[in-house]
Amino acid sequence: MENVCKEMISYLNNHKFSIRADELALKFTGSNVMTCAYGMVGESFSSGTCVMNEIRESMSMSTKIGVVTHTLGLFCPNLCKLLNISYLGKQVPVSFGNLIRSAVKSRERTKNVSNDFVDFLIECKRKGDLSFLGHAMTFFLDGYETSAYLLTYTLLELARNPSVQVEAQSEIDVVCKAHNTIYSYGALKELSYLEDIIYETLRIHPVIKFLNRSCTKECLLPSPYQDSDGMFVQIKKGTQIFIPVEAIHRDTKYYHDPKKFDPHRFKQENRSRRPKQSFLGFGDGPRICPGQQFAVTQIKIALAAILLHFNISINAKTIFPLRKKFYHLSKFPKNEIWLDFSVRTTQTKQ
Repeated sequence: MENVCKEMISYLNNHKFSIRADELALKFTGSNVMTCAYGMVGESFSSGTCVMNEIRESMSMSTKIGVVTHTLGLFCPNLCKLLNISYLGKQVPVSFGNLIRSAVKSRERTKNVSNDFVDFLIECKRKGDLSFLGHAMTFFLDGYETSAYLLTYTLLELARNPSVQVEAQSEIDVVCKAHNTIYSYGALKELSYLEDIIYETLRIHPVIKFLNRSCTKECLLPSPYQDSDGMFVQIKKGTQIFIPVEAIHRDTKYYHDPKKFDPHRFKQENRSRRPKQSFLGFGDGPRICPGQQFAVTQIKIALAAILLHFNISINAKTIFPLRKKFYHLSKFPKNEIWLDFSVRTTQTKQ
């Protein structure tokens, strides 16, 4: 991750103009996933292209047909199985499959053990688990695009909230001075306010708008209405449940002035005052996002590197309010988010 961060900083230093936040974020997470998960060099900052982004674009999720297949996958999974339809539009994109097979074969040939995701895939293959490409695809979707989405909106919120940005930079400067780096595990662990910023961004801009679950055991839920006279709602086994994440994240019962960007909500003492399920940015329960720690870590290290060297501000090309794409499954807004990165005049030197 450190090398990818340094490539990103060099890229920002060499581009003295406004930059699209989503493109920067996709370059970073693309290179980082390639390096950390698949043991390859991403080169998205040096070559101007990203293999991961090419694979992302090859999926049919940006078309109307892609939206239909994705919706069917969520609401009618049995029908998709019957019709042999993948919610991605393809079972596994050919280019992605070739990429992973190449990484696995290369590792098998060299017999190097790196204790990374490729080693996990090799172990799956040895055990006869033919779904190892599916595991790789899951990691790709979780570690690449969704992380880029969160990084994009975190950069935006930092630009829109200068006081938050200054407080984060102060924390980074102190930690960097103490550890003489921001890239060590110890240094990252001490950046608690920066992590609170990430969680607050995810509260306001959740990657997933709702969670879908299947009821495994019949149960009775108390009615949410005060005048219900003890009435219950019966949930039968097999019922599909949809949990409105965005609505919960903006509920005044849990968050005072929910539209305000306030990272201090996620200080430990404030978290403990709320029910655990009042924040569902990574889901919850047995099916909570398995890549949560990786996602937070890579976003955290990227933000630390950027804020150590640059101040972030909104470029005039960014038009508010941001609008969602009507039939696009991409989580990024229709408006392009342009940001300016100006070199800090005072900073802790590494």
